[in-house]
Amino acid sequence: MRHPGEILRPEVDSFGIASIDERYSEMNDSYNEERYGESVNYARSMIESTCKWVYKALNDEDIDKDRYLSLNKLIKGTLSSLSSELAASEQFPTVFDNVIDIVTEIGNLRNLTSVSHGSAVRSQTITPVEARFVIFAAEDITLTLLDLLFNKTHSLKKNAVHSVIDPKGMTKIREDDSFVTYKLDGNTSLGTGTEFTVFKNCNVINQVIVTLPKWVDASSDQEFMSEHMRDYMEDDAIEKGKKGISGYMYYSAKKDFLYEVQVEDNVIYITNV
Repeated sequence: MRHPGEILRPEVDSFGIASIDERYSEMNDSYNEERYGESVNYARSMIESTCKWVYKALNDEDIDKDRYLSLNKLIKGTLSSLSSELAASEQFPTVFDNVIDIVTEIGNLRNLTSVSHGSAVRSQTITPVEARFVIFAAEDITLTLLDLLFNKTHSLKKNAVHSVIDPKGMTKIREDDSFVTYKLDGNTSLGTGTEFTVFKNCNVINQVIVTLPKWVDASSDQEFMSEHMRDYMEDDAIEKGKKGISGYMYYSAKKDFLYEVQVEDNVIYITNV
């Protein structure tokens, strides 16, 4: 999954999700070819695909497994999985209800089109203005769900583990088929610095290595160690136990992130688990 960055209104296909991109493309093609009823159909289908893809990405199971779910239940179930990313989580259920109403109305409008029924059913014509309204509403819903998914599955803290790296001021020191490593120099005379290893296909940080002055033994002072590793974890991360002689496990409940921290003399390794 890609993220389009700080763009006010990105295109749906900028996230790079094939099943959603297909509906998005068909929706736009149908509208451009003046098949407005079909464009409404594909708008609904795009929302359905987004809900199913997002839910499975978060829960590793199909939202509609062994059962049929209406569109409003699909989006309600998906939004509930993303609620931790909302600042106004207590007030937002009302917003959710409004979104669900919009989605339901899209479904109702779609059911009036000739594409959705056999020829024996009398259909109503969808005008370009109505179709465009539905398309824009569907895009907004889709983009919101994908944005929330990105925020839930990535750190928004600058250059923390799980975040997309900002390599400004860094030097690329290694690269292979899977990973790229950047280094941010610290105090040259003390030999300090920080290395960031990222997944090559998405630039998400998998590991941070913090090198402290050689005279420091970080393992002997956990408070000192904590000060130097906290910048690379979620703020709510807490220690969950030890791993081996010099290892610790940390967990962020808000993001459901697990970190392994290893300390070797003056070097601290913070790794995504």
